[in-house]
Amino acid sequence: MISPSIVSALAQSLQVPDVSGMENNTILFEYGVHDGEDVVAEVTAGLRFAAATSMNRLLLQHREHFFGVRQTIHL
Repeated sequence: MISPSIVSALAQSLQVPDVSGMENNTILFEYGVHDGEDVVAEVTAGLRFAAATSMNRLLLQHREHFFGVRQTIHL
């Protein structure tokens, strides 16, 4: 997806159906433990924007080595 801004890309992705044709109901945001305040502010804005669609919102903070040897996230 090509978009001029993060907010625009988020708006587009919240409206696109999943591969299965079903509507999405959950979105995952992530940021790094060493990310600056600008990144955290951007993620916060994204969480607020997604809240307007009544989607489930998940927030994941990763460390220097991301998820270590783990390659999947089980919820």
